[in-house]
Amino acid sequence: MTVVDADSATRNAGVPTDGDDLVRKGVWLMLDAVPMPCVLFDCAGTPLDCNAQAVETFGCRDKQDFVGRFHTLSPERQPDGSLSRERMRELIRQTYEAGGAVLQWGFVAADGAALPAELTMKRVLWRDYWCVVACLRDLRETEEARARAVALETKLRAAQAATDAKSNFLASMSHDIRTPLHAIMGLAHLMPSDNLDDRQGRYLDDIRNMSRRLLQILDDILDISMIESGKLTLHPVHYDVRAMCDGICALAREAFAGRPVAFNCLVADDVPEVLIGDESRLRQVVFNMLNNAVQHMAPGRVELHVQRGSWRARPCLVVTVKDTGIGLKVETLPNVFDRFPQFDTRKNHGVGGTGLGLAIAKRLVGMMDGKIFATSRYGKGSEFTAYLPLVEGEAARVVRPEVAPRRVTVRPDARLLVVDDNPVNLTVALGYLRRYGVRADSAPSGAAAIGAIRRNAYDLVFMDHMMPEMDGIEATRRIRVMDGRRYKDLPIIALSANVLPGVSEAFLAAGMNDFVPKPIHPGDLNRVLLAWLPLEKLVVDEAPERADGEEPAQPDMAAGEAVLDRERRAALLHGDEALYRKLLSDFRRNHGGDSAAVMKMLTAGDREGARRKAHTLKSTAAIIGAERLRAAAAKFERALSEKEGGAGNGAFVSMTRELDRVLGEIAKALPPRHAAAAGAGTVDRVAAKALLDKLEPMLATGDAGSLDMMDALGAALAPLGAAYEAFSEQVDDLDFPGALKALPALRDALDALHG
Repeated sequence: MTVVDADSATRNAGVPTDGDDLVRKGVWLMLDAVPMPCVLFDCAGTPLDCNAQAVETFGCRDKQDFVGRFHTLSPERQPDGSLSRERMRELIRQTYEAGGAVLQWGFVAADGAALPAELTMKRVLWRDYWCVVACLRDLRETEEARARAVALETKLRAAQAATDAKSNFLASMSHDIRTPLHAIMGLAHLMPSDNLDDRQGRYLDDIRNMSRRLLQILDDILDISMIESGKLTLHPVHYDVRAMCDGICALAREAFAGRPVAFNCLVADDVPEVLIGDESRLRQVVFNMLNNAVQHMAPGRVELHVQRGSWRARPCLVVTVKDTGIGLKVETLPNVFDRFPQFDTRKNHGVGGTGLGLAIAKRLVGMMDGKIFATSRYGKGSEFTAYLPLVEGEAARVVRPEVAPRRVTVRPDARLLVVDDNPVNLTVALGYLRRYGVRADSAPSGAAAIGAIRRNAYDLVFMDHMMPEMDGIEATRRIRVMDGRRYKDLPIIALSANVLPGVSEAFLAAGMNDFVPKPIHPGDLNRVLLAWLPLEKLVVDEAPERADGEEPAQPDMAAGEAVLDRERRAALLHGDEALYRKLLSDFRRNHGGDSAAVMKMLTAGDREGARRKAHTLKSTAAIIGAERLRAAAAKFERALSEKEGGAGNGAFVSMTRELDRVLGEIAKALPPRHAAAAGAGTVDRVAAKALLDKLEPMLATGDAGSLDMMDALGAALAPLGAAYEAFSEQVDDLDFPGALKALPALRDALDALHG
């Protein structure tokens, strides 16, 4: 097996990576007396420590501050055009091979001033460990170097100007691509699908899926650029580990839809409930690992494991993604974390993706002070593992996503204005608003918007950013200085396809109240309407608030309250009906026996197992829009956590009742495939066998198109009852090899039916 550590692919064989033993107090007492900045690196190029002169020269607070921000103390590019981080990593490698190096390097002090330096790097051996010591000579301090320093500073400023130009290009590119993409996604979302035939429905689904994929590619490009320029920052929060994994699994199953991939997730029992870290970026790391696995899969299996471990004598969260895919060759594995890696083109023919996912994951893990590495057997599969610092958090400080009210409509007397110079974007925005009962006005420019606002008293304005002659920011500034209180209080919401860092702050500074990125997400629109429209202009059907721990009142089901909130799931799943039906099917299969399983655990005294089962049910219920079940499962989980007497019997009864109701609704939405024709008594044997003959080679090759044949087979083979239902469940679970083995028995049952 070949193993590659993303942080140390170029290290000498057998050399340890942990440099903690290098940092000896006596050594640094001597180095602190040296009047020259000195930095110590481990063999992977990670800065470990520095001397006092380095802190003073660069204007940092202390040594920890210097080490933590070392990679930001260089511009994105050196004067020769090379990327600073990649060039430094290459220098470390060259130093290990040649023993030393001397060169000029452009740094940037903490206050932003250019700091040209001569960099001397030496490989040293200390107590059986290899490391690199780098000494810096400030070229600004010597007369003879002044001319070179001026020239180097000029090049540094030119490099910074190039970086700024790239940022401006990315902002423009983001806007120019997102604008038509917003129109495509919006119109596809608004397009009615109830009058389409199967082929047209598949075309519409493909448009929606490919649009989301294109948006992901664009986001990847922006992310890698921000990481390399040091503009991406982490935002640690207290987060629920298992809830995060539930969300990742839901996204993964959506991404795996239509692929012959079986997917499993396991979170070890010893992983704490709550950790501290950047949850959104950790989600991105894990999902990129999963997406890489499925991109290189033939029919097979992908597994996600989350467990507790240790690295560098510190507790850590270990995230592992295993797959049974095509694997990687020994010579290509060291490049797997590079941007746009080149793999085996024969086996990887047709593999999609930008090649940025793992590069982004590697850099994010590095920013989190962790490591990521890969192992692989060519032709057998791969395993990617990330080690991340484990810092336990507090459950009380977890920020739970707010559940939107069940149903929101806007009263007819509300007046809204949408400003956009693109007619198609106007169509999309107005179409979204019509779903809330809004007949909004429109304006094609900033100047036209000002005129409309003078003539009419609007309750809310959606203002596009980039428009010719007068953009949205300038229009907003002019509105804010107009005479009259209503112009200063008018809610103005920015609409923009520019999502680079700092954009939303610029909108707020210009006097706008909020920001909705393009493509518009229904959840963002819902949030803005609730936050900024006057309450008297809204009709909100919302369950009354209740005290924490109070058992929710049981509804009168005759009153028409939905067990499954279809509006909520439509917002979460972008109206993807096929995905929703798949989630319902998975829920019925995975949670249909939860009540009996929990009762068995409670009888055996396994309260922790019952609590975990309730936790999983709670998270999955939220995904399918079963809000009442989610609340009941949360109450039962809380009862077990607080060790209430009787194991929270009342909460258990409530959870069981709600689960039965949800399963009943699912049964109505997803009747068994053989139910429609149950009792028909006859079957077209010739047609049924023809369908099976057509299906067999598709199962043999793992063709996901097998799923499209199941409805036709269900009608043809309905009289077989449970025998066919078991076979169809294998296909639904993407167990194509198992379904292929079951085909002879299905044919025999068909022959027996006509015996």
